[in-house]
Amino acid sequence: MRRLATTYVFFANGALFASVLPHLPTIKRQAALDDPEIGVVVAAASVGALLAGPLAGRVTRRLGAGPLAATCTLLYCAVLWSPARLASYLALITVFALFGMLDGLIDVALNTMALAVQQTHERPMINGFHAWWSIGAVSASAAAAMFTGLGVPITMMLTASAAVLAAGTLALLPAIWRHRGIGGRSGAGHVRPRRRRPGRLVLLGTVALLVAFAEDVPSTWSAVYVEDELGGSAGIAAGAYVAFVSAMTLGRLVNDRLIEHFGARRVVRAQAALLAAAFAGVAASDHPAAAIAAFAMAGVGVSVLFPTVLAAAGSDGDEFTAGNLAYLTWVGRVGFLIAPALVGAVAGLTNLSTGILLGAVAGLLLMALAGPLTRGTTP
Repeated sequence: MRRLATTYVFFANGALFASVLPHLPTIKRQAALDDPEIGVVVAAASVGALLAGPLAGRVTRRLGAGPLAATCTLLYCAVLWSPARLASYLALITVFALFGMLDGLIDVALNTMALAVQQTHERPMINGFHAWWSIGAVSASAAAAMFTGLGVPITMMLTASAAVLAAGTLALLPAIWRHRGIGGRSGAGHVRPRRRRPGRLVLLGTVALLVAFAEDVPSTWSAVYVEDELGGSAGIAAGAYVAFVSAMTLGRLVNDRLIEHFGARRVVRAQAALLAAAFAGVAASDHPAAAIAAFAMAGVGVSVLFPTVLAAAGSDGDEFTAGNLAYLTWVGRVGFLIAPALVGAVAGLTNLSTGILLGAVAGLLLMALAGPLTRGTTP
């Protein structure tokens, strides 16, 4: 039951924010926001997560991973409807900051749960759990795209999403609540303690920052770009994010086999190159279908990158793994904070196509860093 509980928490966490993202064009229109302002609203979620980050580890240890994950998931469900009813810029910033704080707490809790299950089974499983996060995001965003196309009001859609996810959490509440995460028992077969390498940790942090930036560009701007720049309908625009997350999910399902066959360095370098080409393709698109296809390419390109960073975080040995992961997660949050505001600012000064090209720059940098990133971690 611990594995099922952990799987569901990952699924629900992916579905929660993905229930909101496809509706950003509607939220932007209802509140009469411009591109820089909606960028700041979305960036507020990263600010909230950064503020919660320093407390997340302490709260997880005090309450237990399962109780914290369940409580924050239910609170998230309780406020999920609010962006649909708010027309105030400051109110939207506040709500998105709350989303981020809850997500920051859940993130630490669910990864602690995943590592505990992995230790119990004594085999790699955390990538599979993260795939379920993507499946949750795909399911929620696909439902949002479908019902938006049918003309269902945004308030009704967000309320229904919250009700479904809360019901699942309550159904599994005993199993989630008993799941305390990693305790004093250590798993077998882990890397023996060695020494921390600050230079390598800085490199991994740089990669985490770039990966988070690259992931955030489609998450925040795909629907806005297709609707506002290319004239797609709201339903078609929501499908752009669905295409991105679906492709990222499929990539994560096959990347382990690709790495086993070709090696991590080749796979990371090839997918980073694909990521750069995909963002260039988005910026050059003159039709919604072309842009959606390019966003799907970006999903494949980014799929291998953050799992590779997390795998590399353990290369200093078990003694430092938890601290390394906490640092990389925090740096990733910084990337999610920077990306919406930076792309929005560039869009305000030029146009959104130019802002999207920042993702291509991140892809090129990641391609250059593929060698040092994968050195000594995977054959």
